[in-house]
Amino acid sequence: MVNKYDRLLAYLKYLNIRPDVDNFDSRFMIQKVTYLLKSMGLGVDYDFKLRKHGPYGNVLAHDYYNNKEDFNNLRTDYELTDEEKEKLDLFSETVDKDKNIIESTATIIIMRLQYEYEEAVIEQIKKIKPHLTKEDILSGINTARELLFKDEYLTSELRAEIKAWEEID
Repeated sequence: MVNKYDRLLAYLKYLNIRPDVDNFDSRFMIQKVTYLLKSMGLGVDYDFKLRKHGPYGNVLAHDYYNNKEDFNNLRTDYELTDEEKEKLDLFSETVDKDKNIIESTATIIIMRLQYEYEEAVIEQIKKIKPHLTKEDILSGINTARELLFKDEYLTSELRAEIKAWEEID
């Protein structure tokens, strides 16, 4: 029988993220990465709420504390689809593994700020996360936009403009 977290473990294994449930930074990373993967449309069946360090899933925490061996050893039989691998590759290419940038990115997405004006986002995030630098927040904005961007957002006018820019020598 497949566990609720099997797919997540396969994702973490593919991304070469090695959990250590006894370590705060590792649990932090599991929480934020899982939230970001869910926001990208990957099959992550956990709900999240905004907490002190960004998105946090109580059921996810319950799962990794109660299945420590499975998480620490990435024990899963789940086979990734090509579509999942494609999204995981995008994640891997886009997301900086810096703790502050991941926290910033996940917080921006859960607060639905990724398409707001940068100065407004910086101001809002600094109020709740004063430890994040302006650079962390700007990186978080850019990462959120890249992760959530969909080709269907490109209008014919935007495609024409991009093509014109690409043709400039």
